[in-house]
Formats: sequence, C-alpha cells, structure tokens
Amino acid sequence: MSPSPLAAVTAEAVATAARRIAPHVRRTPLDLTRALGPTLAFKAEHFQRTGSFKFRGALNRLLALEPSARRRGVTTASTGNHGIGVATAGALLAVPVTVFLAEDTDRAIVDRLRGLGAEVVPTPGGPLEAERAARRTAEADGRSFVSPYNDPLVVAGQGTVALESLEQLGEIAWDGLDAVVVAVGGGGLISGIATWIDHAAPQVRVVGAQPAQDAAMHASVRAGRVVEVDAGPTLSHSTAGGLEDDTITLGLCRTRVDEWIEVSEEEIAGAVRALLEVDSQLVEGAAGVAFAAAARWAGAHPGSRVLVISCGARLTPGELRRVLAA
Repeated sequence: MSPSPLAAVTAEAVATAARRIAPHVRRTPLDLTRALGPTLAFKAEHFQRTGSFKFRGALNRLLALEPSARRRGVTTASTGNHGIGVATAGALLAVPVTVFLAEDTDRAIVDRLRGLGAEVVPTPGGPLEAERAARRTAEADGRSFVSPYNDPLVVAGQGTVALESLEQLGEIAWDGLDAVVVAVGGGGLISGIATWIDHAAPQVRVVGAQPAQDAAMHASVRAGRVVEVDAGPTLSHSTAGGLEDDTITLGLCRTRVDEWIEVSEEEIAGAVRALLEVDSQLVEGAAGVAFAAAARWAGAHPGSRVLVISCGARLTPGELRRVLAA
C-alpha cells in the first residue's frame, strides 16, 4: 500500500531536498512591496533559474534517480515552466528529457525546450491529456515520469521555497507573519510550502489563490475528490489545467491549506501591472494571482503581515500587452 500524502511529504523530506538542491538553485531574494496598497513581503522566485520555482522540484526529482534511471531518461508534461525546469535539470545532469505539451502551447516555449536539448511531443487536447500521454509513454518505455505536482519528491523540492522564506524573514526582522499566499494549479508548490509551514510556523495561515476562471483545485477541495471545472481562458497560464485522479496534492491541500481565494482576471492583470509600474518587477499571471489574493487578504486583516510567493516570470509579449491595456 502506498503511503498517505501526509506521510509521503514531510518536513524532513523538505529539509533533505534543500540540502540536495542547494549547490544548483538560487537563494532568491525576499523583499517588501506596497505596490498593491498594504505592505506585503514577497519571495522572488521569478528570479530563480529558469524564471520559476519549478526548477526546485524538478531538480530534486532528477537528483534522486538511480544512475540507471538517469541513463534511460525521463518524460514529463507541462504548460511551460515545469517542462523548462525538468529540461534544465536534465541538461545539468545529462538526463535525456521528453516533454509532452498541449498542441496549442506557445511557440516560444517549444523553442526554449528544444534549445535545452529536450524532445518535444505536441499532444492533442489540454494539459491533463498531455500528462496522461506522458505517463503512458514512460510506463511503456521503462522511463521515469516527472509529474508537475503528483510526486512527493517534486512537492518536497517546492517546499524549500518556504524553508528559505522563513529564514529570510528572520534576517530582515519581519516578525509575526500571519499568512503566506500561494497561487495554485496542480498544488505542488502550496503542498510543499504548507508542509514546511505546518512544521516550522504552524500559527501562520496558508492561503491558496486561484483564478476564478480556472479553479480546479479549490473545487476539488470543496468536493473532497478530483472534479473537472468549466474553465475559461486565464492570464494565469501556469496554473491552468485539471488534476490527475490520484494526485497526492488533493489530500495535502485539504489538510494543510487553511483558506482559499479566487481572483478575477482584472485583479490578476492589475497586480501584474502594479508590480511592474511601482517596483519594476516583471512577473507572470500566476504570480499576479498570488499578489492579488494577498492584497485582498491583507485588506480584510488590517495590520497583518503577509508573505506572497512570486512564483514565476514567464509573461509572453501578448500577455504583457493585455496587462498594459487593462
């Protein structure tokens, strides 16, 4: 019998991941902003290698592979950031990588993956169909599948963001943290963060943020099972897509995430624009989700101290034009 999600992803696993990946990842800055009104602390994972936190989990997963598994290579599926993270880790460790992508994936992502040496397989349908195709291929070929979220090692790697953040908050004497706000897609990042917060700062609220247009995890948490939602287009492309039926992150989110906030497309664009105009920080739509939700949470809790995880910087020129025109 496989372990429960809570047993599979522990604070010890996060600490082990931090030691394992430390030689290769950036200790990204932690700073303060008033771009959205209240003072918010933010962990700038948009400055991470590859421009996203995803490199952490991908690298932890590949470093944990046995030598024979590394030689066989891995498959994965992605909307962009995770695939780039796996491909970058694969290039670093000489692990062959095949990335399955939804067939309408932005051409710039395809070109970047190929530039990193990955094989790219366009797949009919959306992100969830790409995940299923990648997993089937891995099973047939005897390779390891690197899930964007449904893998304890990936989740533990993402949890290192929280470990670093709490250390850095202490370094700037920003004591009394009340909440940490995280954008949620498949739930890997918030599951890892919530695991470390539950261990190191259990008084801190963990708040999941999703675009109202595509909030599959929040709907699944409410239902107590994975459900499909009638998703619409969203600027938060990194959180788009459904969930695998057996994902460990559902149990982790139901148990360790305290609150959920859904934000509009206008709020997302406004947050991205404000960060650019006020702080010269270019962040992607998923980071805008977290900032918008954090501003709303802080507004409802005057005087609170809120940490935002700024998850990535992958904003296409077309998306930037939409943000500036909003």
